[in-house]
Amino acid sequence: MQGQNFSTVYSLKRRFSQWRGGFFAQALTIYFAVSVLCPINFVQAQDPDSVVDTAWLQVIIRDFNSEDHPDFETYQGNGMQGAVASIIDTTDDTSSIAGDERGPKLIEWGPGTYWTSEADFEQWYNDVPGVNRTFSIELPFLVKANGLLTYIDSDFFPLDQGEPYVSLNDPPLEPFNDFDGGHNFTFTTEFHATFTYMADKDQVFSFTGDDDVWVFINDSLVIDLGGLHPEQSDTVRLNDFPAGFLEDGKTYTFDFFHAERHTHASNVKITTSIRLNIREKTKIVKAKIRDFKERNTIDTAGMHPDFNYYTCGPTYGMVQDKIFTGVQNSPFPGDHRQVVLKQGAQCATTTSNFGQWYNDVPGVNRPFYIDIRFDEVPGEPGVFGIEFPAFFPIDNDSDWTPAYPGGPDPFGHLQADWPAHNYGFTTEIHTQITYYEGSG
Repeated sequence: MQGQNFSTVYSLKRRFSQWRGGFFAQALTIYFAVSVLCPINFVQAQDPDSVVDTAWLQVIIRDFNSEDHPDFETYQGNGMQGAVASIIDTTDDTSSIAGDERGPKLIEWGPGTYWTSEADFEQWYNDVPGVNRTFSIELPFLVKANGLLTYIDSDFFPLDQGEPYVSLNDPPLEPFNDFDGGHNFTFTTEFHATFTYMADKDQVFSFTGDDDVWVFINDSLVIDLGGLHPEQSDTVRLNDFPAGFLEDGKTYTFDFFHAERHTHASNVKITTSIRLNIREKTKIVKAKIRDFKERNTIDTAGMHPDFNYYTCGPTYGMVQDKIFTGVQNSPFPGDHRQVVLKQGAQCATTTSNFGQWYNDVPGVNRPFYIDIRFDEVPGEPGVFGIEFPAFFPIDNDSDWTPAYPGGPDPFGHLQADWPAHNYGFTTEIHTQITYYEGSG
């Protein structure tokens, strides 16, 4: 299989429409399993160092104002090991961020160290209103044909102006205006993941950078680069751990903590062959809703013949089994990807009318955006789901946004002799999955 594509990106498209075919409520249940995966095994290419893909790692950044926190812009030196406990600390989970209850526990502070107090250190990896501000970013890792992933940034400033960070504060906040030489220093970084240990693979994690870095595997400290220091490096190889620490085929925790505490440089280099499953508690998916007039619309002029015209149940094989890729004519990502009606299919009048279901057609439909929140299913890590006992996303009290600024409200599908819901709409979601051959 040499020379083939070793990773393929597929478009995962969820489209569904809702009629008024003799029922009053439309239920919707969606479950899916998804995580950020770092592959560990690739079919060998002719050049093992060739880049074959990009994998995205979601991390949490907390920004601090250096003038208000005594641990930032205070110390200088060459680092210190042994300042945190060898076992990760677990406290009550007080945020919506998965893994946020897990953190390093400071055991050395005061004169002769790089930390002011235990209480000040507790603020590094916890949300403290008025002290820090929390953001999410995605780091692009280059995936090589030999299975190694690398992220190298000699100017690691994820909260600089113009960077694609997402505020996790409620209400949303911008980073502190704490810039030196055009860069936003004084922040911490963390991510929490799980992985499966495979004894027959050379699973490695390496870090180079400044300042503090602690890595925990199976709740135990395995990399200790604490304190203020210039670039320093450390590597862990899973097969080098003592016998019994990891068991082949079992899943373990992986926790990473970093701090950038002093100007004038910020460097990060990560190389790994460990397949990391990033822990999240929620996922927000943007969906597009298109509203149509149907026979119970208050104003039926221009009613679409496909909506509440038919009374039919689930119809399988209604569309062609290959997606059609057309012209991107709207700002909604993936809108150029279309499903095509089979000739003679039930539950749609014509191919032309069906073509309006998932395209913006002024005067025929009105497009809106909604955010659908998927929560982790209890007892099933990495599996996310949502259940709507009644799915009416563009009712008057629903949280929708016109797809175009200043766009009109939904059509009035609220006849007095029917339940007060807005029927006659389509829904679509576009996303991507990456499949890695040989990744286990």
